Amino acid sequence: MVIVNQADPRPLISELPRKLAARLGYNQRNPPDNIIGNAITESISMVGERFKPRGLYKTMEVKSVDGNGIRVEQGTIKSPLLARLAGRCGGEKSIAFSIATAGEEWREGFSPGASSWMDLLIDALGSELAELAADLVQDRYQADAQSRGLQVSARMSPGYCDWGLEGQELIFKALDARKIGVSLTPHFIMIPAKTVSGAAVLAQNIAFKSPCALCSKDCPHRRI
Repeated sequence: MVIVNQADPRPLISELPRKLAARLGYNQRNPPDNIIGNAITESISMVGERFKPRGLYKTMEVKSVDGNGIRVEQGTIKSPLLARLAGRCGGEKSIAFSIATAGEEWREGFSPGASSWMDLLIDALGSELAELAADLVQDRYQADAQSRGLQVSARMSPGYCDWGLEGQELIFKALDARKIGVSLTPHFIMIPAKTVSGAAVLAQNIAFKSPCALCSKDCPHRRI
C-alpha cells in the first residue's frame, strides 16, 4: 500500500477556477458575471495552503474475470461493465484500488449557512478539491504502472455505472483508509464527505481505457 501526500497544493489548484466555474454550469459561451467570478476567485484564495490532499493506493492481482465481475483476493468487483473491459485486456491483469480525500482543513474560514448560493459554491469547491486529490493519487499509480510497462484504464468509483455503492466495502478491505483519516459508515458513505474512491485496471494492453466505450447509455457522467 502506497500513501500519497502533497505538501504544496498550489500546483494542483492552477486549473481550479475554470473547473469550478464549469461545475457550477458556466463555460466560455456563458461565463460567470463579475460577482460570481469574484466569489469563485475569493473562495479559492481562502483555501490557500489549508488544502491538504492525501490518499493511498494498492495494486492487487486479478484472480478471475467473468460476466458478473472481477475477483481479487479481498472479494469481487461486482461490475459486469468493468469486467467486460478487463476481459478485453491483454496479458496479466491487476486492479489499482485507491482512496483520496480533500480532508476537512480546507473548510476553515468558510461559514456554512451564510446563503444558499455560498453553500452551493462551497460544496462545488470541495468536490473539485476531492477530484484533484484523486487525480494526484491516480498520477502516482499510473507512473508506477508505466515504469513496469503496463497501461492503466480510467478509474471507476462505486455508485457509478453498474457498480453499486456497496462496492466501497471491498475498497476499504483492500486499503487501510484510517492512515489518511478516512472512514466508511454502515451505509457506505465516506467521511470526510469530499473523498473519492475508485478502481482501475492495469494490464499490458488495454483495448478500451474507459468502461463508457462498452456502454450505450447516454448519461451525464459519460467519459467518451
